[in-house]
Amino acid sequence: MPPPWQSAPPPQKSSSSTWIILLVVGLVLVVVGIPFVVGIVIGVTRAMHRSSAAAATVTSVGPVGPVPSSLSESYVTGNKLLTIHYPSDFAAKSLDTGTVMVSRNLTGGDDEAITFAAIVNPISDDPHELARILIKPVETHVVGKGGTYTKNSERSAMCLGKYVGVEVEATFVLPPSGPYQSKSCFFVSGTHAYEVVRNLPKSRLATEGPLIDTIENATELAP
Repeated sequence: MPPPWQSAPPPQKSSSSTWIILLVVGLVLVVVGIPFVVGIVIGVTRAMHRSSAAAATVTSVGPVGPVPSSLSESYVTGNKLLTIHYPSDFAAKSLDTGTVMVSRNLTGGDDEAITFAAIVNPISDDPHELARILIKPVETHVVGKGGTYTKNSERSAMCLGKYVGVEVEATFVLPPSGPYQSKSCFFVSGTHAYEVVRNLPKSRLATEGPLIDTIENATELAP
């Protein structure tokens, strides 16, 4: 079985903070009969890494409109299923053929990150089941690092502002860092499954949330 992917370090900070929290969930599903691999990179220090019950029917509210001029950069997943648009002060990193992380450093030693995953032939076509498979290892990893992970809600939602899916909201803390909000949205389209994970310091939700919404809503699925 191939090893799980590892996230590459984000750009060097000028901040004096000793903790960087980036929570990334990635999923690699391979051919029938071969186990799937779940890769997780969570809450690492600068010295360590630097980085509904039935199958859902996807409903689109139409194609993505003109991309805002502030989203000057674009990045396509290796499997060509997703195109992400983002500002120039973010950095995009391919984590595997179907997963891209877009992140930037904030003042005060914080980071924000959005991870987009497009999964070919997923192990399940039920977004609730995908959420269960992916989120439990995240909780285990955070607790294993001495932190806390609290699942706040799981509900129906519009992923990327356009597709019917399931959203899971959670809060995680890895001392001495303050709490982060993690929102994961899962949906299925045809034979493909998609996951979008956003991780923001709770103290930055009001200021950074609208921009993250803009990035997510400008994301395009391949026709």
